[in-house]
Amino acid sequence: MITPRDRRFQRGIVSAVELNSTGHSLDVNAEDAARVRPKEHDIPITAAEEERQRRKTAWEAQQARQYYEEIVLKKPKGELVQIGDAAKEVEEKVSV
Repeated sequence: MITPRDRRFQRGIVSAVELNSTGHSLDVNAEDAARVRPKEHDIPITAAEEERQRRKTAWEAQQARQYYEEIVLKKPKGELVQIGDAAKEVEEKVSV
């Protein structure tokens, strides 16, 4: 059965549909609503969890390698470069 609302969507016109009442009778059990799903696994369930775990593992490996290079191999850290006021400094050097 096609309702007036369906006809509005068929024509591409989306408008408010009047309701007889805005009240409802939804009863929520407080005990069930407060329950949290226990995480009984250490393996990812969804693809998003797999990706998050892969990125975290890669980041931890990168950090461990960086610390190893700094502490054990005594490699210096890369020099930080300031990007913001580089043009101002060049102008000041030229005008003097």
